[in-house]
Amino acid sequence: MVQNGDSITIPQVPASVSVLGSVNEPSSIAAQPGWTVRDYLYRAGGPTPYADTDMIMVVKADGSVITQGGLKAAHPFPFSTVVTGGLMGLHLQAGDTVYVPADVNTFIKTQYALSISTIVANSAESLGVFALVAKTL
Repeated sequence: MVQNGDSITIPQVPASVSVLGSVNEPSSIAAQPGWTVRDYLYRAGGPTPYADTDMIMVVKADGSVITQGGLKAAHPFPFSTVVTGGLMGLHLQAGDTVYVPADVNTFIKTQYALSISTIVANSAESLGVFALVAKTL
């Protein structure tokens, strides 16, 4: 029962689906009936080269989290996620969020390759300097 001095707050109904993380253009996209995770993901420019597409998660408006692993565990039949389209075939509603995490292993490998190429380049430069000095002596 509402009494004098009570207040009622009616939350705004979201009208979009957010796509965040390792995508080319993180954004909120107007919710469209029947659109799937795949539709929203590619409307946000698709995953970046450093995205871990195996670990994509959907945070529903009610706070529940859905992952590909969770869908596989929830369905007892081995090919049920293949038939339904798995996580990418999941239909989304306004207020849902798609999160694409970064693939840390790819980033580490890239940093390692960058470090190696820097060492090789510096070594080649040093050898060139030594050769130049030896030639002038």
